[in-house]
Amino acid sequence: MSCASVPDEPFHGSLRISGTVTHDGAPVRGYVRLLDHRGEFVAEVPTNKQGGFTFFTAPGEWTLRLLSSGPTFELPVLLVDRDTPHFDIAL
Repeated sequence: MSCASVPDEPFHGSLRISGTVTHDGAPVRGYVRLLDHRGEFVAEVPTNKQGGFTFFTAPGEWTLRLLSSGPTFELPVLLVDRDTPHFDIAL
């Protein structure tokens, strides 16, 4: 999967990876981890009330990993251009 994003003003020069996680139509509460190309931990954010999350990062190979009491996922992401990636992840 190839994607990237538009820089936000407060994070000039950064790329955004964002998404929404749902299970059976309901938002998933948990944490999404950002892992680098070696699978090493880089950052973690909680999902919001709508199941949303956002990371600001640089181009490269990344993995998103959901940590929750319910279903989980891992999603590889390759940031290569300036399109906005927003992942609607239905578990």
